[in-house]
Amino acid sequence: MTSPRKILSTFALIALLCSSSLVSAHASDEHMITFEGDPASVKSVKKEVVKKTVVKKKEPVKKVVKKVVKKTPVKKEVKKVIKKVTPATPVVPVTPTPAPAAAAPATHNVTIENFAFGPAELKIKVGDSVTFTQKDSTPHTVDTDPHPTHTQLPGFDSGTLTQGKTYTFTFTKKGTFTYHCSPHPSMMGTIIVE
Repeated sequence: MTSPRKILSTFALIALLCSSSLVSAHASDEHMITFEGDPASVKSVKKEVVKKTVVKKKEPVKKVVKKVVKKTPVKKEVKKVIKKVTPATPVVPVTPTPAPAAAAPATHNVTIENFAFGPAELKIKVGDSVTFTQKDSTPHTVDTDPHPTHTQLPGFDSGTLTQGKTYTFTFTKKGTFTYHCSPHPSMMGTIIVE
């Protein structure tokens, strides 16, 4: 019975023979056979190696190659190199490192206290939210500029906030947005969205 290694070697050489541009193949698990020379001569040597390997099943491919190259009339045009090949290192699949995920949207806090917004200026990212917490006993609002039209950022308008109430707004585009308290226009703040 023909060993799987022998069959594999034969198929490797047959595949090699089918491609005149390919000049090397694994003859067994331990050896690499490379034929160099003019394409017609290389093809004839390869053909002979395949024929002899199929007929002499018990003889190692390396031995058959040596005999064929020795006996072939074109041996001067064909150089044969048999190299010992170290066993292949097993291929360990590499799991690509995912690109860092965009930071999850954050919620920032601004307090309304003592007739002031704190902090008065806040830098955030697109998609972040800002929660305004009203701590004064006097009612206040959080409205986009300009006063009194409030048109800079449509929707950025809290309505009246009494003590203890909150208003949250999510910023969905980049820009610098100024705001104020409508009943007390001297109360101002800025949100910078990067």
